[in-house]
Amino acid sequence: MQTTSPVWEGLFASGAALQARATVGGTVYTDIGVPVINRATMQDRLAVGNVVSASLALALRSAGSVPRSAAVVIEIRLTDGETASEWLPQGTFYVSRRMRDPVTGLLALECYDALLKANAVWTPSAGTWPRALPAVTAELAALLGVALDGRTVIPTGAAYAMSEPDEGTTIRDALSIVAQAAGGNWIITPAGKLRLVRLGERGDETDVAGVVGGIDVGAAGTITGVRSTVDGVVTLTGDDTGIVVDVTVAPVIAAELADELIGQAWQPFRLDGAIYDPAAELGDRVRAGAGGEVASVLCSEQAVYGPAFRGDIAAPDPGEVTDEYPYISKNESAISLLKARVQELSDTAVAGTTILYASGASATDPPAEGWSTTPPEHVDGRYVWQKVVTLYADGRSETSEAVNITGADGEDATVLRIDSSRGTVFKNNQVSTVLSVAIYHGPDRITDTTALARAFGVGAYLQWSWQRMGEDRYGIISSDDSRIGDGGFTFTLSPADVDTKVTFMCELIVNQ
Repeated sequence: MQTTSPVWEGLFASGAALQARATVGGTVYTDIGVPVINRATMQDRLAVGNVVSASLALALRSAGSVPRSAAVVIEIRLTDGETASEWLPQGTFYVSRRMRDPVTGLLALECYDALLKANAVWTPSAGTWPRALPAVTAELAALLGVALDGRTVIPTGAAYAMSEPDEGTTIRDALSIVAQAAGGNWIITPAGKLRLVRLGERGDETDVAGVVGGIDVGAAGTITGVRSTVDGVVTLTGDDTGIVVDVTVAPVIAAELADELIGQAWQPFRLDGAIYDPAAELGDRVRAGAGGEVASVLCSEQAVYGPAFRGDIAAPDPGEVTDEYPYISKNESAISLLKARVQELSDTAVAGTTILYASGASATDPPAEGWSTTPPEHVDGRYVWQKVVTLYADGRSETSEAVNITGADGEDATVLRIDSSRGTVFKNNQVSTVLSVAIYHGPDRITDTTALARAFGVGAYLQWSWQRMGEDRYGIISSDDSRIGDGGFTFTLSPADVDTKVTFMCELIVNQ
């Protein structure tokens, strides 16, 4: 766990709100969407030798020019409105993809930490081989541009040396070999340092105060063996009656690793919407439930840094191993997940919108032809219709239903439209989006409070409300809610806002 002050501890105990800020390319932004950070020591099964890059999803409400591959530093603090804690770092990331919403102007950033650089081919410094693992680690950290975390322990001795790597060996491959020999997995810490979290290591204890989502606790097991596979030769130290840890290091190293790991208990779990100290780090011990249902290790988290901090945290099942070189498939799996996530965001990004107009003779049936981007002049007895075409980055387009925006006498009609920066359907509470409001009043498109007051008077305002599944009425959301921005024209949603099914509604209130 990160070191925090007594002020932080007191504010956390009292349930104070969390604030986040982002420094992007050297510019500090405080008016931002809720940052969401995914990090893990391992993904879908118990393993060592992983090198997993953390990811950040962030939206800037007001952004100038953001440099390519800009560094993004996320910091958080706690406050009760009168007292504020210190700012605590939550990671340094680098912009990988950006998407500008043409409607809201929001800049959505997809970022990854320094371990994504580990995909580069490793060109070792000149010198003799084999080389001691601590020396190899120091060189790899320097290539990544990060310092080594003081908690990292790299074994030494004659057996713990690396032979000259084959051509095409990546920094990730080399880090994985070191991690397997040490029985751990590599991460970048919130403070921005390279850390090896060993499987047998137990950090500070993190108590989960509550869970607003689902709880899934798997059956506990015990590590009974370490299996080494080198050049097709399999050597098992211990037995396979329980959990077996697979490595691709020399049998002598696997045997020493077995001395440390055999007999250790392992409990898989998943807590969705867990309430815990945001200063917690991967590798910390986790305890949850009045009866101690969960007593395990924090191996992965999707942290949502909204005013009410929440996180989906987990430790994976032991899993079934089918690859002779499991750490290689694990690394490829991690990169594939990252690439798939980037592609998913890219494909669903809004590339642009076009507003079309047409004049028709009916007040109820839209015209079949004559649609144009130029609003037609009013003609007595004719109706002006409007529809919106949304084009996505993957080439798809969606056309809204046509609406009548003027009466036959030329009186303006009003339509309120809500758009989502990341679609409208989300899986497994993975909600991270910004809802944006646009009001079409006659030929005008209104997206800010100034234009709203000009069209409807200074007393006009937007009112958000929500309804949970099973409820029969909507509850009004206070205009002071931190999720509401731009006078109600934006509403930021995170996983903490959705349990099973929630409907959000926005209304235009006009005071006569």
